[in-house]
Amino acid sequence: MTGSSSSGTLEMDTVRADPEAARQWLSHFLVMVLEVFDHRRPATQLRAMVSARLLSALVTRSLRAHGCHRLHSVHTCWCAEDVVEFCATVWVTPQSGPARAMALAGRMEHQRKGWITTELRPPGNW
Repeated sequence: MTGSSSSGTLEMDTVRADPEAARQWLSHFLVMVLEVFDHRRPATQLRAMVSARLLSALVTRSLRAHGCHRLHSVHTCWCAEDVVEFCATVWVTPQSGPARAMALAGRMEHQRKGWITTELRPPGNW
């Protein structure tokens, strides 16, 4: 994707020049998180994009996650030039029963090594 570096982080110039590119990159990142919950991607593949604390939490949460997770929508709120908070709607289809919509919220901060997700709050049932 244009504007992304080899580490998978979004470059600061791209964020300020094209917020839609940032939203698309964030959507891609959230799909990767959902793949962790679906047991289709190891959480360690997100190491360059999340804080160490969050990586540990993703590993733990993925052990309890069941069903199929599908990203429905993403919304962003720029708190500062180097901070974006986001919320997303995710459809979760359990192994049995109807699909349900769930919320996901988080925060990304631009640090020395690029954009890092510092908070990610999926519901407790994931």
